[in-house]
Parts: sequence; structure tokens; C-alpha cells
Amino acid sequence: MNIAFIYPKFLYFLLVIPLMIFFYFFSFYHSKKKPILFSNFRALERVFGIEFFSKSISHFFMEILIVFCLILALSQPVVSYRTKASDFSYVILIDVSRSMEVEDVDMSRLDLAKKISKNFVDLMPFGSEIGVVAFAGDVKVIKKIDSSSMKTKMAIDSLEISFVDGSNILNAIVSADSLFGNRKKAILLLSDGGFGLENISSVLGFVEANGIIVNSILIGRGEGKDSFGRVHGKNEENLKALSFTSGGRFFDASSDLTNFKNVIIESERDINLNVDFYLIILSLILFLVLWFFRNFGI
Repeated sequence: MNIAFIYPKFLYFLLVIPLMIFFYFFSFYHSKKKPILFSNFRALERVFGIEFFSKSISHFFMEILIVFCLILALSQPVVSYRTKASDFSYVILIDVSRSMEVEDVDMSRLDLAKKISKNFVDLMPFGSEIGVVAFAGDVKVIKKIDSSSMKTKMAIDSLEISFVDGSNILNAIVSADSLFGNRKKAILLLSDGGFGLENISSVLGFVEANGIIVNSILIGRGEGKDSFGRVHGKNEENLKALSFTSGGRFFDASSDLTNFKNVIIESERDINLNVDFYLIILSLILFLVLWFFRNFGI
């Protein structure tokens, strides 16, 4: 396992920590107007009238830890290690058009798509690279490809029905393809298939030309109305055409997803894990704990 830093110059800020420690004890010394001439903690406690490991000391070291985590986060550490992971990088492509408002699957089609997508993230080996793209009449890159499953789930949870009518599947797949770079390409497409047949030939040609595997999941049982009262059905033929042409697999969410995990092909590979996001979360948690301790006298 190796650790590298994208912005290593930020590590120079770690010099702030010994300065913080120095000024803390320097101010402590002068506030008491008594020189520290003792080498054991019990003597120090008697001289200064406090416990050496008091609340203020504990709070100070928590502040040091917060600063340490934030500086590391700024330097953007990347942990590299070799493990079993998905052989492909994935973009989860989710239909957010008006037809996904239909509630014919015990919940809205979009909510089911989000639920299945998060289950897919859980099935992926730790460190696998995933991005998220939403499409309707417009296309939005919600999250670029990286190895953070937490950020992927947060991106999926943030999806809402688009106000732009249509399902521009071609632009959606082009946008997904732009995220891959030199990675092996695979898309997980979740939709009711309600995009026009006139786009399919162009989409199939693009998928074949760019070596993209499309695994698709049909969302929806039959017909239903959106919030404007418009009736929407489903079209599994569009999804089957995309999957079979690209060498992927087709699934129907209303029937059987037991073989869903088989789309994940694992191999031994080097994984680069950006941990700056987790360091920021840790800093925030420590800050809230420190605030709680100080405000409630703990």
C-alpha cells in the first residue's frame, strides 16, 4: 500500500501544529506567572492548581486533530493498493424524465431506480470506480467517476424528476462516455425505455464504436400517469437492443434480479482511493463533538 498527495505543498501547513502547541503552553505558562521547573505531572498539577489532563487539555488536543485532518484533506491524499475490484469502471445512467414519476411498482419508478442503483453500489467490491449521470430532455453529470461509494450513494439520493421533457438517451451515453477516459467502460442504465426509436440506431452505433457495455434494467410494470395526468408505458425493446448489441445484459426490475450481481466482473487490480472526503467528514464530526463538550461542560 502506498500513499501519495495530489497537493503535497499543503503539508507544510502541518508546521502550524507545533506552533499551536508551543503558544498554548507558552500562554498557559504566562497566565500563571510561574515557571515550569518540574518534570512530573503531579508536581505540575500542584503548582498550577489544575489536572494536567484536564478538560481544556483534552479539548486542545481535539483541536489539534481537527487541524491535522483538514490539512491532510487539503493535500488530497490518495491511497493506492492492490485488491479485487470491478474489472470495469461504471457510470450509473438514470432516467429522470416525467414518465419516472409513475407509481406502478409500489413506489415511483425513480425511487425504485434509486434503490436498485444503491444496491448495485453495495454489491460492487470496495474501491470500484463509479460515476452518476441523470438524463431526461437534458443531461446532467451528477458525479464524476471515483472510488467513493459514499459520494455515489449521496449523488443517487439527490436525483429528482427533471422539468425538461423527453429522454435524450444519445446525449446521456455520450456524456457518460466522456467520463471514462482510458478506463474499461460499462454503463448501468435504469429506465422505462421511453425514449424514441428514431434515436436507437444512432445510440447503437455510438455504443459499438466506443466499446461501451450497457447493462440495462427496465423500470415499470405497465402504464401510469405522471403529475400532469399524462399516460406513460414502458418499452423493454429499446433497452434490450442496447444491452444485446453492446454485449451487456437486460433485467426487468418487476420480475427477477437474482442474477444481477453477475454483471460485475472482478479482477486483481491497483486501486486509487481518494480519502480527502472522509477526512473532511471526520473533521466535521470532531468539531461537533468538541462543540458539544464545550457547551455542555463535558
